[in-house]
Amino acid sequence: MAPQLGEQPSVTISKRVNPKMEFERRAKLSFLGEGRTLALANTVSGPKRMDVDPPPPNTRLLDTTSGRDVNIAGRVFAINPEDGTILTVQRLQGDADPPTEQLTRWSPDGPTKLSSVTQGLYPTTNIAYSPDGNHLLYATIYGPLYQLRADTFETETVYVPDSQWLTTCLVPHPTSDVFIQCNEYGVRVFQFGQPSPIAEFSDDQYVEDAVFDTDGKSVLYAARGGVWRFDFKSSGKPELVIPVDEWGPDPVPQYVRTLAISPVDGSIVIGVESGKLFAVPRAGSGFGTPRRIWGSYEDVRRVTFTPDKRLLLVSSLGVDIFDAVSFKPKLSLFETSDGSWIAVDPTGRFDTNNFDILGDFRWRLDPKDVRHALSFEALMEPYFSPGLIGDVFRGETLGNVDEGRLIEEPPTVSISGVQPVDAWRADVTVVTRPEPRQRAFDLKLFRDGQLVAGTPGDISKSGKAKIDPDGAIEVTYSVMLPKDPAISQTVFTAYAFNATGRRSTPSAPIALSIPHAAGQTATRTMYVIAVGVNANDNSGLVLSHAVASSEAFLNGFSDAIDHEGLHYQLVKVPIEARSPGRLVPGEHRPPVLPADKKTILGVLDLLAGRTVNTDGWPRQITDSLKPVSPDDAVVLYVAAHGVEQGNVFQIMPQDTDPGYDIAGNKPCECAISDMELTTSFAALDARHLVLVLDTCSSASAVVAGGRKLGPFNGARLGQLIYDKQMIVLVSSEPSKRATALGKTYLTRAIVDDALTAKGLWTYPTHASLKDLLDYVEFILPGLGSGSPSEAERAQFYRLSKSIQDRAREIILMQPAEGAASLEKSPEGQGENDKP
Repeated sequence: MAPQLGEQPSVTISKRVNPKMEFERRAKLSFLGEGRTLALANTVSGPKRMDVDPPPPNTRLLDTTSGRDVNIAGRVFAINPEDGTILTVQRLQGDADPPTEQLTRWSPDGPTKLSSVTQGLYPTTNIAYSPDGNHLLYATIYGPLYQLRADTFETETVYVPDSQWLTTCLVPHPTSDVFIQCNEYGVRVFQFGQPSPIAEFSDDQYVEDAVFDTDGKSVLYAARGGVWRFDFKSSGKPELVIPVDEWGPDPVPQYVRTLAISPVDGSIVIGVESGKLFAVPRAGSGFGTPRRIWGSYEDVRRVTFTPDKRLLLVSSLGVDIFDAVSFKPKLSLFETSDGSWIAVDPTGRFDTNNFDILGDFRWRLDPKDVRHALSFEALMEPYFSPGLIGDVFRGETLGNVDEGRLIEEPPTVSISGVQPVDAWRADVTVVTRPEPRQRAFDLKLFRDGQLVAGTPGDISKSGKAKIDPDGAIEVTYSVMLPKDPAISQTVFTAYAFNATGRRSTPSAPIALSIPHAAGQTATRTMYVIAVGVNANDNSGLVLSHAVASSEAFLNGFSDAIDHEGLHYQLVKVPIEARSPGRLVPGEHRPPVLPADKKTILGVLDLLAGRTVNTDGWPRQITDSLKPVSPDDAVVLYVAAHGVEQGNVFQIMPQDTDPGYDIAGNKPCECAISDMELTTSFAALDARHLVLVLDTCSSASAVVAGGRKLGPFNGARLGQLIYDKQMIVLVSSEPSKRATALGKTYLTRAIVDDALTAKGLWTYPTHASLKDLLDYVEFILPGLGSGSPSEAERAQFYRLSKSIQDRAREIILMQPAEGAASLEKSPEGQGENDKP
């Protein structure tokens, strides 16, 4: 079977991946309830190189509206068509015969566990509900097929009790009382409750997928050689209705793995063993000329249509989504075995729950040009699209990227001189040369890889810019230098962007020697700012554990710094809102600051050297807050409500507007937004910037392992995390769990386990603050006593580390011709090295 003449196949998305990354292959795709939540089950054997040690069994629930996702236990699942709930089956450890299986029901709107029972059953290959939801078909790995009661899981019927044929698919008819059992030798059709089939055939055909045809009397099934039709009313011999051969001088019959009937026009979509995807239109009682949609894939496991009939989903090395009418690609969703995912649309837009995965994908302007690339910085602002999955499933129209502008050459950037002003400051002059008739934007200057200065927007319009007759733009920045005598030199680099966000090649590094007098010492200061918001002017945002958690972090983190001998002068800044009522400065000892928006941002402004009205602040605190230097560190911990609305992450301070509705979709000016955090941290010239967001509540930006941490939905803050080499730790959990602990899980784990003297002595001494927090990241996921359920286990994230570690591997490129497409480049470097 060849592609239809005159119909060129779409350019493929190459599935060649980094050998260090394992990608999930999903064996089943189904929608819960009314189609908002997509369930994906991973394969029994796992990815190819993980057959010996496969990933743990799991089913991922993906909310197609918000993009949030969560893994629930159990590799095999079924959707109850009556109420939309999902049932998962997970084998428990033990030597019983039959083994013990755990059957768990989950709500259709996410990971809420409704019930769980254990039953003595042999492991299953497939399960499926009857159309009325009252019965469950349960096929074992040893052949027997059982019908169980859906509520008690008691056996009602055993189909063909003596059969030992492996069940490969179970397909109930959506409106009648019959179902299909595919097996390793053929197909059977049963009536629910009747042990013997009403029709069957066996012809040594391994059948992996089947559907009831629209004529009401036949089954279409996928097997070797193509798609076959079996008339179960007459029990006639199956006939080959869609032959599939590998075209060439000697056609070879191909194995069809999966098929689905289009709800739009009744055409058949088939996935072939060779990795190709075809659409076959109806032609009278037969079928017309096949049309190749996509391929070649590494594998095609399943094809299915969305309940609203608008999209086609294809499971291969990831999940690809197409328009159900035109079959044009809409989105590709890739998952890794560690729970990370990335969604990419044909224009190059992407969304992800872990920036670490970006190192395994390449965007190219020209499929043949692997040298020219855009940087990670260019990825963030124009292409990072939080909520992209929901946009596609809702049918939002997303415009194409202007490819013509993308191929414009970026400017050339160089550092013409570094002139010391005194022992602790230098003037750095950067020269930017745009291409003829073009402009240069967003100049960034780095000291030892950390952003220290820059000019946003059009560089030529900056008040500091000096424009030479040849069009070169010269900007001089005054930059502080480290005082630490252990640092003998510092290195400066810079780059800028063209109008479309394409980044220049980083400038050649310029090193400046820093002389230090014999015996010279320098004081390094670490400011630990701990915010805890229990009381709130908005009665819907009151918490009980936030202040205790902030105090535990303030003292425990500081003690760990002392214990590790990191030689910081510690300044503790407690910012609290205790219940009941508004806390008055100086009311408690030691003194604390009130947890209102103005105060929280004001502390960061003081450390940036800005003027702040500190009337009413305790003198002991204000006297300790000094502008930071390149040797210092700033740690901001926040335990409060975190809310994500309209892709804006907000921290809700104690003076939140009493009338503000957190369930709405509009940000509040009373909150601290991700943009305000970005502005505050951008002004801090400290060597280490640490942000710990412990936003634990039902209204948190993260719910049960959600899509992305709230602050990372904002591209600008994500960009700053990379530019400033920030360290960001984020955790979230249900309120009742935090209340039971008396403090949040993150605080308890950091303070009581990871950073205790006993815990630290178990490991080598950490030479820097980054080493210490790398250790926390390493040990934290395995800490904590008790066994909270999957739905209640706290989540811990360290996205900033993944941004730093892998961002330099990213190559972003757009397709060069008409239809937007993606293709992965060979491994290699491009113009993407971070200075």
